[in-house]
Amino acid sequence: MKLLNVMRTAALAISFSVLGMSSAVAGANGDTIKATYYFPTITSQYHEFGTVVVGSGDTFLDPQGDFQLTITDTQIIADHFTSATSWSPARFNGLVLTNLTKNFSSYTLDSATNMPGFGLSNFSVAGNILSINWQGLSFYPDTQVVLNISAISAVPEPETYALLLAGLGLMGAVARRRKSRA
Repeated sequence: MKLLNVMRTAALAISFSVLGMSSAVAGANGDTIKATYYFPTITSQYHEFGTVVVGSGDTFLDPQGDFQLTITDTQIIADHFTSATSWSPARFNGLVLTNLTKNFSSYTLDSATNMPGFGLSNFSVAGNILSINWQGLSFYPDTQVVLNISAISAVPEPETYALLLAGLGLMGAVARRRKSRA
């Protein structure tokens, strides 16, 4: 009887663990990303960059020709700035990237970033939206802004399936043992 209780408890614990697991963290490869420039506020659309599928080799080109935006599996890179100037000081002067496939899960500032004054307070993530605000900052032809990203995948990792199968197996064993005792 003790073994039966232990098996039942283990089966339930594994089942609840599997049900409570979050999705896998993955890169952005294959995601569809939409880029929009906002100025002078986050609600004032200035111009639309369009959408790209990450991994297709496409890049966003600033419609005004100031810079290029590349999104890889793990990074967002703004570079190829065309001149030395400053962004206008406004409440918001920057990009909003919307992942139309899944949510962003983490983001960090890469050490390759060399825009003077650009730091953690200049970008943020809320679900599937990543905002980059470089209002009032300067840029030069060799300027780069590099953000490391990852996204929450809707596809569970193999370990999730393994735990699910283990839980189902234990529940089957408990049911078989119960039936043979009856």
